[in-house]
Amino acid sequence: MVQAAEAAAAPAASAPAIDPTSLAALDRMGEALRGLKHFSLTSDTTLELVLEDGQKIDLDGTVSYKVVKPDQLFVEIRSDRRLRELYFDGKDLTINSPRLGLYASTPVEARTLGEFVVNAAEKYDINFPWRTSSTGVPTWRPRT
Repeated sequence: MVQAAEAAAAPAASAPAIDPTSLAALDRMGEALRGLKHFSLTSDTTLELVLEDGQKIDLDGTVSYKVVKPDQLFVEIRSDRRLRELYFDGKDLTINSPRLGLYASTPVEARTLGEFVVNAAEKYDINFPWRTSSTGVPTWRPRT
């Protein structure tokens, strides 16, 4: 009984500290990107799936972004399992699956890439791995 009371009184585990030097470097990088009229970046990705039996499987891939401010974006998501292309031209969102020969397109109300990223998340459950400034350029802050 005493142990339970002590456990309840113990402080909750705190979130890992974020290194201020790393955040400052990411802020400088984000500021440099916000100053560009266009840019591209490619990231290597790993998605860890945990199966019902507890087995873990890593799926590797790449995501490439091409941005033209204020309102154009191309994203290629490539892995062994899938290839998807996402286009936003300032008016329409198009998602293409070249291997399947399928695509879908819909109008999106957005004047900037920032508005597009918000609308894509809220209306279509398409989430980008960054928070955006009003221009849609990454601010590189962790999501809360």
